[in-house]
Amino acid sequence: MNKSVNTLTDPVEIIDQALTTEKAHAIFAMFSGGHDSLSSLHVVARHPKFRAAVHINTGFGIEETREFVRTTCRAFGYPLIEIYPQVMTYEQFVLKYGFPGPGAHRYAYVWLKERSIRKLIRDHKESFHDRFCLVTGVRRQESQRRMGNVTPIQRDGAIVWTAPILHWSLPDRERYIDEHQLPRNPVVAKLHMSGECLCGAY
Repeated sequence: MNKSVNTLTDPVEIIDQALTTEKAHAIFAMFSGGHDSLSSLHVVARHPKFRAAVHINTGFGIEETREFVRTTCRAFGYPLIEIYPQVMTYEQFVLKYGFPGPGAHRYAYVWLKERSIRKLIRDHKESFHDRFCLVTGVRRQESQRRMGNVTPIQRDGAIVWTAPILHWSLPDRERYIDEHQLPRNPVVAKLHMSGECLCGAY
């Protein structure tokens, strides 16, 4: 019997339930280059339905982070897909709408990331009913903003957003990285974030 989604805490159980209950047939792991997404990628890459790591190349992130993503995927043998904004660049967005503040984060996300994610799904669909798990490294303890609006599994059309390390604390994540001797992005040590997206909304 499947457990309630909100009672799941084990990363592998979360992934398996996402695949089973939502009938997803493949997994992509979103990899920003930060330590959370690095950990969730490493967890899910061992699953037989793992297909590739996905990095959103926003065009205005830090190149050292993009190189970290590429180097790490090569070192571990993970297929990597880089996706790009589909309609407008960040510069074009700013010239048209201004710099995004917290209230405009959703719009920046849609134009610069969501559309490219939707294209990724369209490009890999073989039939209308295909669904894909998109694994993220989001953790509830990461920020107050995310505490109340994230569950381990959320379906949005053909996308099954899956957060296998949602319940990990910072020490849990650090212990996992150390135990598996995962490389650390030096940008994170300097900025305390991946540097993949510098839209400035938050």
